[in-house]
Amino acid sequence: MVQDSLDYLSGWLSVEIEKLLNQIKNEEDLKIKFETLLRDIREKLNLNYEPKYELTKFSGKRADAVHGKVIIEYKKPGYFNNENNLIQELLV
Repeated sequence: MVQDSLDYLSGWLSVEIEKLLNQIKNEEDLKIKFETLLRDIREKLNLNYEPKYELTKFSGKRADAVHGKVIIEYKKPGYFNNENNLIQELLV
């Protein structure tokens, strides 16, 4: 089905992220809304796995979300506008 193709879903996700960026107020808002988008994609592709949340990594830090081998760290809107924050995250 065309609506289940990766090409269609990537375009859909891009549009939905644009909408989301105009709605979010904080990190938790971002996490909830983006994870909902990812859940919708998992359902459309019949991917049967459950992400894990607040999982402790080898470094001892907690990952906001883990989807298989993909770790997602959510940050509040504007967080990366500060160069020090960007550098700090790149060094982790």
